[in-house]
Amino acid sequence: MRCCTPPPLAFHGRSPSSSFTASPSTSPRVGLHRSASVACLSPQSSNYESGEGDDEGTCSKARRASVRAQVVAELVATESVYWDDLRFLILTYEMPLRDEDNCFHGFHRVIFQNVVQVAAVTERLLVALTPERTGNAAAEIDHTTDNGTRGVCEIFLAMIPELQCYKEYLTHHYLAVRLVNKLKNKNDMFQAFLKAIAPRAAGSGNDLESLLITPVQRILRYLLLLKTFLHNTPKDHPDFRQATQVVHELNKLAEVANSSIAQEQNQQKLAELKQVIANCPEKKQLVGSDHFFVKEGFLTKLGKRTTHRRYFWLFNDCLAYGEALKPPTSYSLCHIFSLEKMKVVPMSNSEQITNGFQIKTPKKSFVVMADTPQEKLFWVVTLEKIIPGCNSMCATAPVWIPDSFSSQCMMCAAHFTPFKRRHHCRACGVLVCDACSTKRIVLAHLGESTPARVCTPCCDLLGSFVEVSDSQEDVGPISRCLSPAL
Repeated sequence: MRCCTPPPLAFHGRSPSSSFTASPSTSPRVGLHRSASVACLSPQSSNYESGEGDDEGTCSKARRASVRAQVVAELVATESVYWDDLRFLILTYEMPLRDEDNCFHGFHRVIFQNVVQVAAVTERLLVALTPERTGNAAAEIDHTTDNGTRGVCEIFLAMIPELQCYKEYLTHHYLAVRLVNKLKNKNDMFQAFLKAIAPRAAGSGNDLESLLITPVQRILRYLLLLKTFLHNTPKDHPDFRQATQVVHELNKLAEVANSSIAQEQNQQKLAELKQVIANCPEKKQLVGSDHFFVKEGFLTKLGKRTTHRRYFWLFNDCLAYGEALKPPTSYSLCHIFSLEKMKVVPMSNSEQITNGFQIKTPKKSFVVMADTPQEKLFWVVTLEKIIPGCNSMCATAPVWIPDSFSSQCMMCAAHFTPFKRRHHCRACGVLVCDACSTKRIVLAHLGESTPARVCTPCCDLLGSFVEVSDSQEDVGPISRCLSPAL
């Protein structure tokens, strides 16, 4: 098998579509954004003034018509640029990699999906928006009224069935990005191909990843522009009903596009975590492709004896935290908790705890503190949304009260000394002396058959017990119980 080399920028009679005949546009590149990872667009990010929420008397018809005209002008100008980009992508990258006798033929479908079909639909839309290309009077926008905006919504409404081809491309875009990144890092022949393409790509300002994301961006741009058009169209205007229908249909495609962007960003985040988390047996479990990243950040964790600054990662199905290493951009993984049966309990501010909340799981529970009330609220709300059956009645381990919170037994008020040791009730987590915690009970949340220390009230509540004192038990196992891994 031979490695493919890029052909000259022409189809050489091998046009992937008979419609690939329009000459490249010389329109300025208005409003296009190049990025392999983009934020979702919204109407609020538009540069146009929106008439939404304005009274008819305060937002004149002339002003609204002017905004609609600006929308149409940008739509036509950027559509020409978008078509040029798709044409460049097909001629420079897609066609060379499509050859059956080159070494990348098996990867071609995953990388490019149905981009040729998307390009053909784009050209038909461009011809309808700019009839001077073909002299097609039937498709011409009415330039005699409303600053030349009449007919745009009718064109888009007619194209909606064809625009459905974007769904296939948008759904699998993140897979294409993942494969391209893998080939760039590990395949010498692919690297050689990109190196051969580099002069041409540099001249146009378009690399492969930037070109692959243009259809995703374009659907969001359609929605942004048509929403702005609709917001500045009076309800009694002839275009209002059609504009409403178009925006409704484009919203469906935008949901797929936003999902694709989220998938791509998630893969990038997982790849980043692979680099910053030190090697350990649990690392593969955390950064597996089946996880969906949600949130991250520092929280202060209350330990048994002191507080610890820990970095937390929240995924769709688990919560993990680690300790910052040197340099501070790398972390050692401490614990991973499944979100199943997890509870989150907000706490009121006190002398010892500020902006705190409890994270409770069947195996381990603890208190964390955020830096600000806003950050605490965001963590709590996000956890409550994502945890299945959050705060249900499932059994969880108790939160241990830190040693520093009390200098005396919370049952009998006896002061702790080097000879009167602190203990924690394994059922409720309070600080007790030995005399108030001589009973032992098998606790389900510990997952062990060995009886564990409990305070007298918990013993009375839970039932059957074994009685043991400090002088009767082996210090080793108890020491291990008192010093859980942080």
